[in-house]
Amino acid sequence: MKNEKSYQKNLLTIAGIGIQCYDGDVLPITKAKIGSPSAITFDKNNNLYFSYTTFHVIRKIDSQGIITTILGSGKAGFSPDGTYCDNAILDTPWNLAISKDNKIFISYSKNHLARTISESNTINSIAGNEKSLKKIRNNQTSRFMFIQQ
Repeated sequence: MKNEKSYQKNLLTIAGIGIQCYDGDVLPITKAKIGSPSAITFDKNNNLYFSYTTFHVIRKIDSQGIITTILGSGKAGFSPDGTYCDNAILDTPWNLAISKDNKIFISYSKNHLARTISESNTINSIAGNEKSLKKIRNNQTSRFMFIQQ
């Protein structure tokens, strides 16, 4: 018989109460309702960011345990480059990455774009555009991925 070690594994909930919903901002993580997060990443200050595919927003959990929406209005759709983050309309933000200088990059499943948040708190496309979006909606495909260094 092999000498087997027993390991106790714990699952830790860091945010949410187990109810799928989008219930606003400036909430403590112990009271927030979270639904369909698809990507999680950290910035250099250990703030946690996650994309909400079902509710079409990007959210942040700060070091004090408070959740705020940093991008998106909660409505599905499309907003042009230069739209302020709190007014932006996203459609299924799927993935996100943060560079060493804390620049946030977002990929969209439905809009087929890669975007970033500017220093003036607006969204800007870095891959794809409105013309490619129209072509994609006419049954063409596109693909991209982020490589975080």
